[in-house]
Amino acid sequence: MPITDTLRNAEGLRQAGFTENQAKDLANRLEDTARAQSDDLKSFIRQEMAGLEARIRAEIASVRTEIASVRAELHSSLRDQMLKFITILVAVVSLAVAAIKLFPDWH
Repeated sequence: MPITDTLRNAEGLRQAGFTENQAKDLANRLEDTARAQSDDLKSFIRQEMAGLEARIRAEIASVRTEIASVRAELHSSLRDQMLKFITILVAVVSLAVAAIKLFPDWH
């Protein structure tokens, strides 16, 4: 499918004073140039999109790594808090048992 209207370009060139062969040749060259530029633009866009996709994938991988790190840190913190809670609970129960044994007539 032509990018430019080659026949219309050739007709316009003929009206501007070019010969039939000159007008056709110039119109064909214009079409070839437009096609080459279009192909260059498509190639550039493909390269840019590939680069953008690679950067997005790298950023997503980085975010996933950060999320995994935060999750690990959160689990560690929760485990530490649970151990502290259990230690405090054992200490309170031990103090209650000691108090009951120390003051047997108190209950």
